[in-house]
Amino acid sequence: MSATDTALRLLLWATDRSGPEPPPAGDLSDVGALAEPPPEVRQAAVGLAARTAARLRLSAPPLGDGRPVTCGVVLLAAAAGAWPGGGAAADLLGAVARSCSAYELLARHGLAEALLAAGCDPALGGALRDFSPLTALLDEPGPGGPARCELVLDELLADPEGRNLFTLAFAAPPATDGQSAWRGEVLAGLLPAEKELVLDVYETAMPQAGPAHLERVGAAARRLRPPSDLAPAAATARWWQALARLDRTEGEGLRSRYGLSGHRPGLDLYWQMFRLGVLG
Repeated sequence: MSATDTALRLLLWATDRSGPEPPPAGDLSDVGALAEPPPEVRQAAVGLAARTAARLRLSAPPLGDGRPVTCGVVLLAAAAGAWPGGGAAADLLGAVARSCSAYELLARHGLAEALLAAGCDPALGGALRDFSPLTALLDEPGPGGPARCELVLDELLADPEGRNLFTLAFAAPPATDGQSAWRGEVLAGLLPAEKELVLDVYETAMPQAGPAHLERVGAAARRLRPPSDLAPAAATARWWQALARLDRTEGEGLRSRYGLSGHRPGLDLYWQMFRLGVLG
């Protein structure tokens, strides 16, 4: 199977995602053809971008950016489909441009999200997060760190639909401890400039997924009993950090916001971890 066939099959698989089929795999023969992918491969990349935009409730053009999908997502798909590929797949990633349009950003996110959900190799997962900054922002950064997430965050917050996407994603119950800690760091970093957005996240979280968030709080609290396990508890507590800080500065005002009903156990957990010196 050629590199273009590998990329095409994986892009179509990520676009469909309707069944339990594992991601297709291939090799990187004829890798030079990826520089000018055939029309069907380009169309598959465009289709993945459009499907991802629709799923995330983004109108066309997403985030006000009408620039097209490039071959970056095609290279990423080829590398992922041939992973680990004896090092050739990792080498191919070196040709993937770091900067990209909004459509390209969405295509990469659609591909990365599908592969991560399928339980891909952890090293591939890290590479996907590094080359898909939207995935890194909504999930957690890869080995390359969070620097590129900041650029994507600015793009989202400059657009009304992007702000809604951010709110819904960060209000959802975290899937992992790493995701919980990362989202907490981002929310805390938005204060004080984006106080209303941060409150929107918590006011969306409690009515829609309050029981799930409080279940995580309860599980974290149980980890504090001997023999204690502080790291997972700290990750859960960090998600509540921004709200805990706001509660200290304007607690009376927060108590009048009905969307925050039931939030107190999360704040109690945060301050307990703070007093233990685990969180600053």
